[in-house]
Amino acid sequence: MATARSPLALTPDQIAAYNRDGFVVARGMFSPQEVELIRRSAEEDDALKSAAYFRSDSTGSKTRMTVWNEPGDDIFGLFSRSARIVDSMESLIGEEVYHYNSKLNAKDPQVGGAWEWHQDYGYWYASGCLFPRMATCILALDPSTRENGCLQVVRGAHECGRIDHMLSGKQVSCDPRRMEHLLERLERVYVEQEPGDVLFFHANMPHASDANISDKRRWVLISCYNGRSNSPVIAHHHPAYTPLSKVDDGAILAAGGFKATNGPVPPEELTYVRVVGRKVPGEAKTLAEGAEAVHLSEAALSGLKARVARFDSERTPYLSWVAPQFMGNFGGN
Repeated sequence: MATARSPLALTPDQIAAYNRDGFVVARGMFSPQEVELIRRSAEEDDALKSAAYFRSDSTGSKTRMTVWNEPGDDIFGLFSRSARIVDSMESLIGEEVYHYNSKLNAKDPQVGGAWEWHQDYGYWYASGCLFPRMATCILALDPSTRENGCLQVVRGAHECGRIDHMLSGKQVSCDPRRMEHLLERLERVYVEQEPGDVLFFHANMPHASDANISDKRRWVLISCYNGRSNSPVIAHHHPAYTPLSKVDDGAILAAGGFKATNGPVPPEELTYVRVVGRKVPGEAKTLAEGAEAVHLSEAALSGLKARVARFDSERTPYLSWVAPQFMGNFGGN
């Protein structure tokens, strides 16, 4: 379990930018190897696919979503529990945090739908969270661009407080008259991200996204956090305060595996590979070689041994459960 503050967490300058603007982007917070592990898990996990549902926009275009509450020991839970994310959230929210919910949003090419302007706290207020001591982070698994419907925010608009939300077509969104005034006065920002970039934003930050009319998909992993003192006063589909078990930043790489070898192998010849997700993997994908492989292997070995010991069948998936929760008209990006 991680204890000291992660050196990969947000810096003082980034925290100051968040407090001023209501959002900040940590470029390259997760490595290409980590993103590859998460992305391939999202593509291959049957439980994740079977738990998905679709949310439509006003034109009928749809975004595929899977939502869960408990951050387990699977690759997605390791992201939500990683020291760099948890420590950053505690710096932004100002107290101990717990995991409120996570989701995978998949905007596929040509069909991924739009999201109207909304605030996360516009929903969470109705769920009994008395204060906006909450925040969201979004990890880009694919390039997020204006063409494929990247997130839009309004710089500084978190200071306007909670905006009334109302049903707009098939979505619940901010009062359009209030948003019109905010957009006249403040800067709309299209937050373009490369894989591995993490966007952090305040619970009162209005955000939206356009439909994906490009030929490139936009998949993102989203985790939301609440302050311990802000546990909801109404029982609902997301949890009350539950202690969060933080893990070291090496945990995601430790969920990978190694290429099988016979006998000792010189360190310079080690190759780090991704286990496809089962006890007896299929074709493995090389992530690094040589010196980098040595570094990755040292970070991964102890975790790998513990995880391999848990399998008792070739058909047992590596990824742990997903606990989807129905979100009504709420929650998209």
